[in-house]
Amino acid sequence: MIDYPRRVHIAPVGYDIDRVVLPLKLMAADRVWLIKERNEKEDKGLYYFHKIEEFLHHDLPQCEVKIETCDLINRDLFDILQAYRKIIEKESKNNVYINVSTGTKIHSIAGMLVSMIFKEEIREILSYYVVPENYDDKTEDGHPVVTGCKGIFPIPSYKIEKPRDDLIVVLKTILNLTHDGSKLTKNVLIEELDKMHYLDLQAKKDRSDQDTKSAKYRALDRKYIQPLLGWNFIDIVGSGKRKEIQLTQEGKNIIKFLG
Repeated sequence: MIDYPRRVHIAPVGYDIDRVVLPLKLMAADRVWLIKERNEKEDKGLYYFHKIEEFLHHDLPQCEVKIETCDLINRDLFDILQAYRKIIEKESKNNVYINVSTGTKIHSIAGMLVSMIFKEEIREILSYYVVPENYDDKTEDGHPVVTGCKGIFPIPSYKIEKPRDDLIVVLKTILNLTHDGSKLTKNVLIEELDKMHYLDLQAKKDRSDQDTKSAKYRALDRKYIQPLLGWNFIDIVGSGKRKEIQLTQEGKNIIKFLG
């Protein structure tokens, strides 16, 4: 029996109902991941979430519903990116369509980014925007509510380079070695990466211990330090033997997203 790829949608839930459910109906979705606020007590879109669930249950029973949560209240982009990444990894053999017209602007940014970052790691990934029929309605607290679906437009997607997997592993290693405030030197990092066989060298006759140590320093710089500096994921501070490796905020963010 041939296992055909599923048509999987990712739809953040905000103050929209129609722009979430109508594309699922028009595009014959097999599965939808609804993205909602993690803290249910603070979720101002909970009413719309339940209305969406109700519509899907009665009008699209063939569409499987799954739920992923994220930190929307704090507008944490990297937490939202992490939620999208989890879904994409689970759906890598399917066709994934990301609705960037619902939820918040942060959701839209996250949807666009993941559609470009994971472009070559999934069978098919596409983001789309839904144009509503009516913009005139508002919630009791003044939020705009749109209704209907005038059209669904695919968003052009271009590849964004993603850091190599081994660079992310090294970043996580740096984080583990410095999380308690400890200073990290290249010597300590080399020792740790040696345990992981990340700095294995080609065997050479008559290579002294000093030569081996120097070769590992060069390998560390070439394979990891320079690329991580190029990505702005780490800083090297101090001078001479007092040089330390420190994570930048961008390094911490990428660990949260890809780690």
